[in-house]
Amino acid sequence: MKHPILGELRPSPPGWLATIAMPAFQTCYERWGMDCRELRDTRDEERRQGRFPALLLYTDARYFERSDKRFAPGGKADDLAPPSDPQIAAFDYLARNQAQVAHELFTALAREAPGIFSFIVDDLPDEVQRLLSTVEGMMGAVELDGPVLGRQAEDGFVQVGFPFHSDLLDTEHGVGVVMHRDRVVEIGQQDVLL
Repeated sequence: MKHPILGELRPSPPGWLATIAMPAFQTCYERWGMDCRELRDTRDEERRQGRFPALLLYTDARYFERSDKRFAPGGKADDLAPPSDPQIAAFDYLARNQAQVAHELFTALAREAPGIFSFIVDDLPDEVQRLLSTVEGMMGAVELDGPVLGRQAEDGFVQVGFPFHSDLLDTEHGVGVVMHRDRVVEIGQQDVLL
């Protein structure tokens, strides 16, 4: 399905996948090892160019709850409810304001993540802990999978979840940040995105 704002949409339960250009997140990848040495960039070419898959969760609960099926019984992609107006508005807002969103997100992560993930961070060398307390250092500690746009609207926008992989902060559960526009709502493991 082609959308005038979202571009090409592909059904990928539990939602629609679109590609979003976010150059402000382009330098966000796992750059630092536990010994503070710089690691090789292993991202795919799309992410290196600042293009990420955005997941817009199905707004129709029938499809959301049946995420184990590609489509409803006997249905086709055309039968799926399209992304909602609040999801489209949030996608557009994110694309247009991604520099401000990235600034707020990484400022909050640098300030709060060392305390939230203290069970891991406290065991890291002092030099790595200092890196994690800066915006630039935090951008080198997490790697963005791609934004997830929620189903429920608040003030005409849906909350956007940012799932990150991070060997430094939490290898097993990852890092999740939930935002409403350019305001951080919650930081924790990726399960905060649920």
